[in-house]
Amino acid sequence: MKTLVYINPDCYIDVDMSVLKHIAARFKVVWYAVYYTDRKIYYTPGELEEYASKYGIELHLCPRQYRQRNPRNLGFYRRIVKDILSCNPDLVYSCITEELWWTLAARRLGRVTTVLGLHDVVMHEFGAPVKRFIQTIIRKFTIRAFANVCVFSENQAALFRKIYGRSVGVLSLACRELGPSQIQAPPFETGTKLLFFGNIVEYKGLDLLISAIEELRSEGIMNISLTIAGRGEHWEACRPLIKTPEAYRLEIRFIANEELPDLLSSHHFLALPYRSATQSGPLALAAGYGIPIFAPDYGCFREQYDNRSAVLYSDLKDALRRIASMTTEEYALMKENAAALRETFSEEAVASRYVDYFNTLA
Repeated sequence: MKTLVYINPDCYIDVDMSVLKHIAARFKVVWYAVYYTDRKIYYTPGELEEYASKYGIELHLCPRQYRQRNPRNLGFYRRIVKDILSCNPDLVYSCITEELWWTLAARRLGRVTTVLGLHDVVMHEFGAPVKRFIQTIIRKFTIRAFANVCVFSENQAALFRKIYGRSVGVLSLACRELGPSQIQAPPFETGTKLLFFGNIVEYKGLDLLISAIEELRSEGIMNISLTIAGRGEHWEACRPLIKTPEAYRLEIRFIANEELPDLLSSHHFLALPYRSATQSGPLALAAGYGIPIFAPDYGCFREQYDNRSAVLYSDLKDALRRIASMTTEEYALMKENAAALRETFSEEAVASRYVDYFNTLA
């Protein structure tokens, strides 16, 4: 059995855990789980150990003690690389794209076959332009340092080929479930409940959605409500846009994984009013729970959903008017079609793409 070393930061643990258990049936998986000690993570080290033990994965916990720019991280990653080499791996896979110290340390892997998983070919806009500029430079340097690169959607593959003029592997993201829920959304005819959850950052467009809802309420369309569950740097720009507080449920805080099954199941649509999108973690959860989405008609939304299972729009306000006038029968059919995505994008189906791709490289 070939040996796969899998090293990723904690921000990708949800993606990793959806496929590693299946990959471990085909490869000897040695997992280096890098996690940052200066922020809260979704899974504890104990939970990672329990997962690895259950599925026969060799786990190496790698707590990073220093901030991202600290040069002492070079020593941290060099020690990891030395340990990786002792495993005599056939393939090393990582999605670490913006840590210069990892990219430099990874050069010591020498002739070992490596592959870089790239979730975003171009970085999203966010409120720290200097940081974004530096990370963009590091990302481009990292991409050029790896002979093999894979992305997670066809739209990102096309963008990668356009920018870098290189071939690229294409994987996908699996549907995610975090446990059952006994809660159901209220009857659709009593009003449409939208859910926005996760990090509140500018590119996710929460401000656009709030402004559109407020404009529709001024027109007399009152049967749409929005739950906002999460926190982030862009919330202070969004808060003043709320003029009719009764239309909103605000949970501006860290949302734990165990809260998400009930949160998703109690709403009719997951709202993803993004300004730009490559992949989306909430999208994978919506598919896992059979929830229709409300999102722009492009990119990852169009690749996973269609007009039978989602409201995909080119004009946000017109789309809100559509769901405000949607019949119970129309919504029931849309929800049925959304539920069918669980099979198409199941963990097993997506993990088989990883396995096939890794086998072409190892």
